Amino acid sequence: MKFLHYIDELNYDKGSSLFVYELAYGDETILTTFSDIQEKRVKILPKRGKFLNPEKFSTILDDKDFDVFVLHSLKYISPDILMRVKKKNVKIIFISHDYYSICERVNLINNRNMLCSGPYGKNCIYCYLDKFPFLPITRELRDLLLPFFFLFLPRLKWYKRRKEFFSEILSFVDRVIYPSKKSFMIADRFLNLKEKSIVIKNFQRDIRCQKRVKGKYPIFGFIGHSAYHKGLFTVLKSFKEIKSENIKLLLWGDVKTKIKDKRIILKGKFKNDEIEKVLNSFDVLIFPSIWPETSGRVMFEAATCGKIILSSNITPARELLENYENLYLFENRNHISLKMLIEKIIKNWNSKEISKSYKNFYTPDIYRDKIKEVIYDNKN
Repeated sequence: MKFLHYIDELNYDKGSSLFVYELAYGDETILTTFSDIQEKRVKILPKRGKFLNPEKFSTILDDKDFDVFVLHSLKYISPDILMRVKKKNVKIIFISHDYYSICERVNLINNRNMLCSGPYGKNCIYCYLDKFPFLPITRELRDLLLPFFFLFLPRLKWYKRRKEFFSEILSFVDRVIYPSKKSFMIADRFLNLKEKSIVIKNFQRDIRCQKRVKGKYPIFGFIGHSAYHKGLFTVLKSFKEIKSENIKLLLWGDVKTKIKDKRIILKGKFKNDEIEKVLNSFDVLIFPSIWPETSGRVMFEAATCGKIILSSNITPARELLENYENLYLFENRNHISLKMLIEKIIKNWNSKEISKSYKNFYTPDIYRDKIKEVIYDNKN
């Protein structure tokens, strides 16, 4: 079984990109519109307007031998593109890495920085209009003015039928694969694709974890970036109220903060092949996302190395790291809840066991076998 992969952008520092890169065999092609991974098997696709150029796409398609077309993203995909794939008489699967199928912002956090309930009614239109602070504030006034807005904001027409557009896109797909039950339940409320949907937990490659010497006080770590939906603000507010001067917080990734605290140390960006070094620098990973992540690559990596993990309760951490003894949840966006958990870790630090790794992960090969099972299962 040979895959042909598509993802809108291939970036070294993006979890979904690394997933694709590690899933694809060396002789399989990865199609994308942009890549900072320069390899022969990575092919750049041109766009025409907001979608892939169908003629250029067909030229590349005709040059490839594959059994399964794997969509890792729906961005820039059109029905015309998938019709051309269908003519190849191959299977099409969509692996959901985020919520783009129901939310253009991919994370369900709207422009008011609140968790969106989904594409109900005019939610997507309101989210778009919130970009313009000069527009009327109340939704009642917006409803009255919508006919006028449609005249000079043609983009609103796209949001009005966005849900139907992606329902059409997914009608070409043979299987939709979600990495967690939580992400399936959220997305399927709007997509209604139960008969072709399946949950397969993401794989985790081997990491050569170094045995960390346990210090007198725990060192905490955050891996990610400063975007609001990643929830770093919750961590910083918590540390501001914690009295202990003996702990440290290491911020790894594209993180920017103006907070002056000698306990909080900016470590900066790192390459993916340096993850072992990053994980060996701290004892406790804080995963404070304020959106219902579909999975959580850094959680998997941390669990593989036996780290204590503090995750917000909106993520699928409990589901994905089932029975992991070093997983603790705090209330989403609640810095006091996180503060209490951190203080509990500090108080009980002497009795905490570290480096007890979690082993219940699929390998990339097993993950591929799982895909083969579900797409060629005639019973489904």
